[in-house]
Amino acid sequence: MTLEIYRPDLPRTPGKLGKLAPTFPIPLHYLTDLITLPDAPASVQREQFINVAWGMLGNDRYGDCTFAGYVHLVMAVGALLGLHITAPTAARVVAAYLAFSHGVDQGAVEATVLQTGYATGLCELSLAGYAKGKGGVAEAEQIIATFGASYDGVMLTQSDMEQFQNGQPWSLTSTRSIIGGHCIVRVEYTRDAGLFKALTWGVEHLVTYEWYEARCDEQWAVIPSIVKSSGLGVGAFDWAQLEADLHALVGAVG
Repeated sequence: MTLEIYRPDLPRTPGKLGKLAPTFPIPLHYLTDLITLPDAPASVQREQFINVAWGMLGNDRYGDCTFAGYVHLVMAVGALLGLHITAPTAARVVAAYLAFSHGVDQGAVEATVLQTGYATGLCELSLAGYAKGKGGVAEAEQIIATFGASYDGVMLTQSDMEQFQNGQPWSLTSTRSIIGGHCIVRVEYTRDAGLFKALTWGVEHLVTYEWYEARCDEQWAVIPSIVKSSGLGVGAFDWAQLEADLHALVGAVG
């Protein structure tokens, strides 16, 4: 079974990189300390994304991939809940990014972006919580199946940029040096084919399991506020511990 790219006609132009080296705040428990993740099915594919216009969100001109990824994740989860979330304009996302980075286009740390999204929201899109993953393909599948999407950090080479532009899945075909970090949001997978589907630079892109395991240096389970307000929840999740963790980082919210 293969993954279908729903809008293969969209332009495929690599944007800017901007994910800085990961940090994992000490107060945060690992995701698997907060929930027993159910076994992931062999494949997760979602027709809800067929008509979603993801948008580049300024990542063609600025290294705001962490912000674009944040917005894409909330849009993806909203689509799964049957909610239409209109993407903020590129100008609005860039303005939020530059306000966050004090006017300097210098990239951002994913953990700090998520912390801000939880504390104050970004582009009026807020989080009910987030937790750090331990990594690996098995957990990567489980996060997608359980939470709808995964907010990830990966390291790219020039070969990856060329594969993206040519519409080729990211795969380990080059030994070229890493050129920078990038934020992607994974939303689908199929185990038999060994492929994830990721959102990046305004389009859907395929990523091999082998590539992901080698290049991913952080993966996060992220829970937009719309999940809690919808009443759906995410199963037997230890909200009390997560809220205590996040309170230790940013104080009371709401």
